[in-house]
Amino acid sequence: MKRTMKTWALVAVAAMGLTACQNDFEEQVEAKDSVVVTFVADSAESRTTVDTSGDTPLFAWGENETFAVLEQTDALAAATSVTYNNVDGKANITAEFPINSGKGAYSYVTVYPASGYVSAESIDAATLTLPAEQKMANGSYDPNADLMVSEVKTATVQPTEAQMVGFHRIAAVVEMTIKNLALTDGETVEKVEFIADGKALAGTITANLTAPYDGFEVKAGVSSVSVATTSNKVYFTVLPTKLNADDTYSVAVVTNKHLYIKQGAIPAEQSLAFESGKVTRFGVNMAGVAPSKKWVLVKEVSDLKQGDVVTIAAKNYNYVIGKPNATSVYPLASQTEAIKVGNYLYHNPADATADHMLQSYTLMQRDENRNAFDFYNGVDFEGDTSVGFAWANGSNNTPKLQDFCDKNTLFDVSIADGVATITASEISGSYKYWRYYHSTYATSRKFDLTNSEITNDANKILLYKLEGAVGDIPVVKATITVPDSDESVVIAEEGAAEATAIDAVVFNYVGDWNIEVNDNADWLGVTYEDGKLYYTAEVNTGAKRDATVTITASMEGQESLTWSFNLSQKGAPQEISFVDFAKKGKDVDAVYKLTGIITEIPSSTSGKWKLADENGNTAQVQYLKTEAGAYVKGNVDVKVGDVISLTTVVAGTTVGLGGNSTYPAIYKGHYSLAATTSGSVPYEGGEVTVNVNVVKNGHINAPTAISDAEVVIDTNIITNYTFTDNGDGTAVAVLTFGDNSTAGMREVELTFAAGSPLVTKVTITATQDVNPALKKGWWLVTDVNDLEAGDKVIIAATGLDFAISTETNTNTRKSKPITKNGASLQDVADNIQQYALEIDANGLYSFKGTLGSDADRYIYASSSSSNYMKVSTTLDDNGKFTIAIDSDGAATVIAQGSNTRNHMQYNNKSTSAPNFYCTDGSFGDVCFYKLYE
Repeated sequence: MKRTMKTWALVAVAAMGLTACQNDFEEQVEAKDSVVVTFVADSAESRTTVDTSGDTPLFAWGENETFAVLEQTDALAAATSVTYNNVDGKANITAEFPINSGKGAYSYVTVYPASGYVSAESIDAATLTLPAEQKMANGSYDPNADLMVSEVKTATVQPTEAQMVGFHRIAAVVEMTIKNLALTDGETVEKVEFIADGKALAGTITANLTAPYDGFEVKAGVSSVSVATTSNKVYFTVLPTKLNADDTYSVAVVTNKHLYIKQGAIPAEQSLAFESGKVTRFGVNMAGVAPSKKWVLVKEVSDLKQGDVVTIAAKNYNYVIGKPNATSVYPLASQTEAIKVGNYLYHNPADATADHMLQSYTLMQRDENRNAFDFYNGVDFEGDTSVGFAWANGSNNTPKLQDFCDKNTLFDVSIADGVATITASEISGSYKYWRYYHSTYATSRKFDLTNSEITNDANKILLYKLEGAVGDIPVVKATITVPDSDESVVIAEEGAAEATAIDAVVFNYVGDWNIEVNDNADWLGVTYEDGKLYYTAEVNTGAKRDATVTITASMEGQESLTWSFNLSQKGAPQEISFVDFAKKGKDVDAVYKLTGIITEIPSSTSGKWKLADENGNTAQVQYLKTEAGAYVKGNVDVKVGDVISLTTVVAGTTVGLGGNSTYPAIYKGHYSLAATTSGSVPYEGGEVTVNVNVVKNGHINAPTAISDAEVVIDTNIITNYTFTDNGDGTAVAVLTFGDNSTAGMREVELTFAAGSPLVTKVTITATQDVNPALKKGWWLVTDVNDLEAGDKVIIAATGLDFAISTETNTNTRKSKPITKNGASLQDVADNIQQYALEIDANGLYSFKGTLGSDADRYIYASSSSSNYMKVSTTLDDNGKFTIAIDSDGAATVIAQGSNTRNHMQYNNKSTSAPNFYCTDGSFGDVCFYKLYE
């Protein structure tokens, strides 16, 4: 069993004598004679008390005191249990510690009350706290705010006998008398707050517990002390501090009805000292202080609820949100300052004229689980009838009022360190953040909206709540936005089996409005649920049809309101031949469906798409879009030869022209064929597999059968061939190549087809490698080890059919077309430059021209700032390159000189005549073709 030892500390407070002074302060600071604070071991029935009936305040222990007791050896320990008994007016403190033997020295110290102790590294550095929120006892200060530390007791072993200790008070005691406070009938004091600007009256401190009264360091100070009391003689404690001449202070008196605030400054050559272990007395004359409403700073957003009355104030200035200005843009700041003291906002009723008004708002909360509110301005002040809900439109910084609620009136509220962030987060625009805009001109100070989160302190805002007030929220008129009478909600001919939202109808209301929806069509069903209108509709197999939808909003005691709008369903597209379509004139109500082979794709999104049927008859459409509204060009992977299905109307003046910018043709789907091979067959012979499949997208009937009717097999090359149509839109062809004893690559071209009567085709080439020993002509280099000194090479683009030409160019190398045939080049023209390859002792490559004006000149990287690749008769490191080549032949070629634009590349952003140059590596890699002779 773990043994414990108890250390008993008997506090003989009568033995501790402290010299104390007493200061009286009545409007002006006036120093009084010092008084001695004597702590007498009296047997009080209540908790800690101060008796100030005489000149000497008397202190006594109560019945429920709490203490924190610390033990210091080579480490610090806190008592595991502390109990207290009042024995004959003396404090008997029992502190329990674990056995801790064999230490060189033991020191013990006690902190009163226990809540005043926060933490410690050692008794030389402890964190203590004095609360800013205090509750005055009967005729006394709050005992939980009477921060005291005992003298340190030392021993050579853990003591088992009672130790007599005395306590030293860190806190300064204050007796503040409120005088001449003119209360109304039935009005009583509830709280008094004393504020000393820039002074630490409460909070946490760091102190040396061996001599805490000799000084301490404030860690987190609070400049105010709030005392819950009903008395005009207010007792509280503060941290020792001193108010010097010109230092300002405030006293706030909160009653059950009003707020009273008195502000003052210490006169010249005067001071107000709060000293450790001493009592300071002073009075505050409240004569002439008018009662104000009780506006209290909101520190937690959870303190806000439905019906609260709030106002908005600037953080760094004493201005509150005020009246609308003359142009109905609102709101200006009050032209006279309010008073912000501690947690309170004081607005003098004498300033309550139109130009100086404090604007209040009643909060309406639509969702109790979300900290979002509508701010209702319901005042009628000095003839001001500007009532409604604060509204942000998102497109400018001028908030206004609106008589109904919608997403523009709903503001999310968050509060951090007392600073409020109010944001219209659901609006589509960017002007959504409330701020204060300060100006030296009173008529230009205002509260408005901005388009970015508030980071500047001068623009930050605070929220104050009117304590105890509950505002009236009006019945919010139902406002429902529907399309204009000459417009319709248009749905597709396919209808909708599941409930689909009608976004064109918007509901804005709060309260118990009953929403009913009716329509006059048996093919249509319209319902309302949770602020949204939904429809279901049958498939339309005939012509375009229309319906009228009526919405009724009703509430007990309110006038019923109705709205109507038109809804139309497109007619089923008419299947039409290309011949008949070409004869149709303009008719925007007739929808046609065309299915054909793409013969021409436009170069722009506004261009004409050309289609052909199985007989070669043609049709054209314009502005082809998907049903989602995106242009097909650039968004759908279609190509010439694919079979496409679309719907269109004849909207142009030209007969048979389907669609214009107002009536685009609508893409419904397409299908095509795709083929891939398993790779090139080795020259010794072997199999290659060709996989063919139908590719389908959108709504179109795609074929499942694939044929190879156009495949012609050369039995001199192919020793065996099989084709299998799987009947599910996939097929497999297997070719077996014999031994290749020729000097070139062997190829077999295969064309597959699908569809009837509209046929789409795909062509693919199966290849067989050449015997390296028999290679002739220009062949792609796929291994850098195949490059040797003295080789002739052509430098080409990997992604385009171009190579460096013999044409002269100052800063870059020009290009000319080449014909690539698999891994070889065919019919190389004499305008293609041929380079002699050189390799130095370090394995670096250089390229020397052999034709035209670049003959006997080396190409080199010539710049660190521009994409230049020039030629020179001399060779340095800028003309020496490293080369890495992947299995597809793409080469990474980098010059080794000082010029940093050193990657040999081509302009892959130009497909017509790309130049070759040295770049920063952001363009297309080159490839090499080597001459085999």
